[in-house]
Amino acid sequence: VDLYVLERAFLSTHPESELLVEEVWKGYRSYFESLDCQNDDGTNGEGNKNDAVVSNRGASEGTYGHVAKSVLNRLEQVRMRGRKRECFG
Repeated sequence: VDLYVLERAFLSTHPESELLVEEVWKGYRSYFESLDCQNDDGTNGEGNKNDAVVSNRGASEGTYGHVAKSVLNRLEQVRMRGRKRECFG
């Protein structure tokens, strides 16, 4: 719901910016997918230890990308709920 509120706030203050909002969601997805591609040594590419990567050893590849996909699917469900409310009042 928070992402939906963010989206609605952005679109209401920046008319005709749907493509820009789509780029934000692409960046959101890309960020989480990049977490899946981090170094096997448990660092985040900057030499800093990343506990999430270390604790996820043995987990299936694509865990973070899966989370992002799930969140964005939920955003779509919330959007649909909002459209029904607009249609039926």
